Amino acid sequence: MKLDKESKWKIIVWILIAPIVVNILMFLPSFGTSFGEPLDWLGFFGNYSGGIIGGIVAYIIASGQIKVQNKENEKNNIESSRSYIILEEFIGPVNLNGVVTHYNSKILSNKYYDEIQKDPNSKGMNIPFYKIHHSGLPEIILDCEITAYLFGEKDDIENTLSPYIIKSHISVLEKNTELFIPIAKVGSNYVYPKKVTVIYSTIHKERIQYTYDVDNQLQTHNLMNKLGQKEKELYKVDIQGENWIYPAKIKQ
Repeated sequence: MKLDKESKWKIIVWILIAPIVVNILMFLPSFGTSFGEPLDWLGFFGNYSGGIIGGIVAYIIASGQIKVQNKENEKNNIESSRSYIILEEFIGPVNLNGVVTHYNSKILSNKYYDEIQKDPNSKGMNIPFYKIHHSGLPEIILDCEITAYLFGEKDDIENTLSPYIIKSHISVLEKNTELFIPIAKVGSNYVYPKKVTVIYSTIHKERIQYTYDVDNQLQTHNLMNKLGQKEKELYKVDIQGENWIYPAKIKQ
């Protein structure tokens, strides 16, 4: 039998005050002026007050069980209504010309992508993208903040790595929408992904952070609190055994 803390305390209080209530009833004036023997009335009041107290305790138990069940139902509803991010690495033409995608597909532009589109040498070029969508029962997720941390290998003698960050935001992401985030950069022969984070809200206003950690070969979903701190790890996936071809391995 599951009861919340409040209901348990109510039962304890009633158990403690029950003898006091019976004792008070024994000293009521009606014992001296009513028909019947005092002992008979004492037994009657004992049974009467015991029945009332038992009913109150039974009500508290039933009410507590309902509260616990409602909380459990709410928790299950929230958990079943969570959406989870799916991230895939994708190589394709700059404007995805000739690529078969979902009719709701979108390319999230950024300044590096704008530079590539303006670059005359990009015509017919294939570049790396991150393709993002979500799965789960709900049709939408909200307030999505997407951040990709990358390194671009410069085409020079020293082959130095230049770090850069791509940030995107989308207010509403529908279930069947595919987001393509271009991660290439003009002047870089290779792109080395480091980490991608997607922070979003569910329809029940939970804030969840998805992290694709290339360095540690992990994918995680964490529940975040109102301060933006990790509250609970929903799940972690080790991707070390997966044979993926990263955008870093493909020349532009």
